Amino acid sequence: MSTTINFSSKLDEKLYKSIKELSKESGQDITTLLNEAITDLLHKKSVKPAFKNVMDEVFVQYDEALSELAK
Repeated sequence: MSTTINFSSKLDEKLYKSIKELSKESGQDITTLLNEAITDLLHKKSVKPAFKNVMDEVFVQYDEALSELAK
């Protein structure tokens, strides 16, 4: 099991009411729902290493053409 920390943050009132209602409906506590939401967001926003490597290669390969297009 991972270590947890306590922290304080501010949340829009409508979001809080929605997450509280979802907590009641799903039988999951708010912490569990927030952990899931944050995990999903981080996964969505992260750049996959394989994709980054390919993009780096493309930028090197087409550096001149991209510079011309930027003008």
